[in-house]
This record gives sequence, C-alpha cells and structure tokens, in this order.
Amino acid sequence: SLEFGGYSDKLLVFVEELVSLICAFDGPTEGEFQRALDIVRREQGSFDKQQPYQWAAYLARLATLSPEYTIDFLRLQTASATREQVQSFGRKFRDPNQHFYGQALL
Repeated sequence: SLEFGGYSDKLLVFVEELVSLICAFDGPTEGEFQRALDIVRREQGSFDKQQPYQWAAYLARLATLSPEYTIDFLRLQTASATREQVQSFGRKFRDPNQHFYGQALL
C-alpha cells in the first residue's frame, strides 16, 4: 500500500516517477537478498531475549490486531524464503497488465 499526502504541484510528477522506478526494479541481487535475510533472522533470534514487558506488548498485539503473525510462523516463513520467491512476488507490481487502484484528493 502506498499513500501520498500533502499538497504540491509536483505531487503527480513524484508519484509517476516513483511508480516507474518500482516497475523498473528487478528485485535484489543474491548478495542483497542474503544480507536482508540475515538481518531478519538476527532480529528474530534476538526476540527470544526480550524483556518481559516487551513479550507482554507482543502478546497484546497478537490478541488485538489482525492480521498479526506469531514469531514462530515468521521464523518458519523466513527459513523457507528464496530470492526467486521475492522476485516472483515483485513481478506482480511490474506487470503492465496488472491494474492499480488509486485515490487522489487534489
């Protein structure tokens, strides 16, 4: 979801440029993907060492927000993530036949 706000005569130009950059992006290189995955895995590993009040906030979010995913589910998904899956998902946004819905208040 992308949301743009504020008033500027150049807002339309900015949005067009941003969408063209998103469409031109072919996904991360293998090295970039591995670095990003390593950061996510480290953050997930540090989750087990959180203070009790942080655990309570996490459990409260699980109970009150939707969708919220458990750390165990996220770890399982991270373990099986591949660069090809990321690129395949990203192609949906670069497909010229894929339609976008937008709303603008000018």
